[in-house]
Amino acid sequence: MRRFRFRLQKVLEHRERLEEEAKTAFLNARAQRLEAERRLEELRTQRAEWLSRSFGTLTDRLALERFLDALDGRERDQRIVIATLEDEEESLRRAWIDARRDAEAMRRLRQAAFDEWRTEADRREQADLDEWAVLRRTA
Repeated sequence: MRRFRFRLQKVLEHRERLEEEAKTAFLNARAQRLEAERRLEELRTQRAEWLSRSFGTLTDRLALERFLDALDGRERDQRIVIATLEDEEESLRRAWIDARRDAEAMRRLRQAAFDEWRTEADRREQADLDEWAVLRRTA
């Protein structure tokens, strides 16, 4: 009996590879966003540490005010980076879902083709057994 051969196997492999690449891109984007959020949290922690200190002189308080203003700017910039990374992550997530759907459609086609091949193989095998049984009785 001939082996099962899916005629769209190359397309299936290509779609599975695209799915894997899209998944990797999405996971990398998520890691970048999480890293950016971690840096923002570090800035917030740094702010809390500086605010918990006591500054007695006016010069120290002015320096603290300038530092906090600079920190505000860095936090604002980091939130912009995070928003951009979130948009990119969402776009890559949608691309991964699309690639996964395409690959799954090909896997279903492959399964349907295999089921059809299996049915035909079983039918041929049964016909061969029936023929063998008839020939054996006449002999």
